[in-house]
Amino acid sequence: MSNYRFSDFRSDTEKLDFAKTCIWIIHSDKIPPHIGISTKNNFFSLKANGKDFGLNTQSVFDSLKSKKIEFILLETKLNLELEYLEKEFNLHKHAIPYQSSCIAPILNLLMINQSFLLVNLINYLETKQLILNSFVVNLKSSYPQIVSYSAIDVANEIEKLQRVERRKS
Repeated sequence: MSNYRFSDFRSDTEKLDFAKTCIWIIHSDKIPPHIGISTKNNFFSLKANGKDFGLNTQSVFDSLKSKKIEFILLETKLNLELEYLEKEFNLHKHAIPYQSSCIAPILNLLMINQSFLLVNLINYLETKQLILNSFVVNLKSSYPQIVSYSAIDVANEIEKLQRVERRKS
């Protein structure tokens, strides 16, 4: 496990293009962060108790920004078709501890068969030179970074969120 520090990032999001495929790192200051993906102005994410499916990216962006949630957007060279994301996210009902977390559909979309954590995904995208820009919003520290975490941390967070939801019902 290791931290990932962004060396090149922008806080000016005016040039952000939601038509491109973007990786969203939501609550980037938390352990673990939540990961989503968007393309062609549609946002998708697999959550502990459901999923976000085809939400308007500008609405998601505005909501996170207004709630002062720290998040990072990786604008990529990937050119994923909307139908491809819809098909993949239709295969999932919600995250399942130790089986499929929020990153699972993204790894499937990228045809990565290994168990990856976010740091591995970022390193993969960098190695393949697929990141165009890194945008940071509501930065709470002087430097954006992803704090190290494990697959156990992810599973524990999914279980915790599912317990909270069951108590509400």
